Amino acid sequence: LTRAQIEAFTTTHLETAATHWTETAQAWEGHFETIHNGMLRPGGTRWEGDAADKASDRSWGDLVKVRGAADGLHSASGFARNGAEDIAWGKREVLTAIEEAEEAGFTVEQNLSVKDPTTTMLMRGWETRQQQAQAFATEIGSRAKALVAMDKAVAGKITAALAPVRALRFEETPAQDHGPTAT
Repeated sequence: LTRAQIEAFTTTHLETAATHWTETAQAWEGHFETIHNGMLRPGGTRWEGDAADKASDRSWGDLVKVRGAADGLHSASGFARNGAEDIAWGKREVLTAIEEAEEAGFTVEQNLSVKDPTTTMLMRGWETRQQQAQAFATEIGSRAKALVAMDKAVAGKITAALAPVRALRFEETPAQDHGPTAT
């Protein structure tokens, strides 16, 4: 990451996705529950018989599938919300390290290298300042790597949590041919 990328790093997309996934999961569960309940009593009338049993079984199976996918959405939402907080903390850690280096009189470049604009090799104490610059650069680099690792970990958790959504299928059985019909 460059300094500009770190400064511009945002987690708004994670917060937005978390809200969307939660709302979507709730909507799916609500709609499929309504369908299943309606299948048991279409129009408020109790439905009985083989067709009613098959329709009820099918709507129940669909509801169970949707609940599994909704659980995935809820999990992804949680990982996104927590991940947004973790990543924001990681970003603050990097920016704090940059600020500390600058407060000590160093310049932090876009590539996160640290330079001392106040001393030259001919000045006394130059080696000490170079060691300080290197220590700041190491700390900034370490925190930047931690930020990248956090971002990748959050993405991995979200991707894994969404597996049930990607796997969601409603298999249709072909209609059985009951022979010719009278017209």
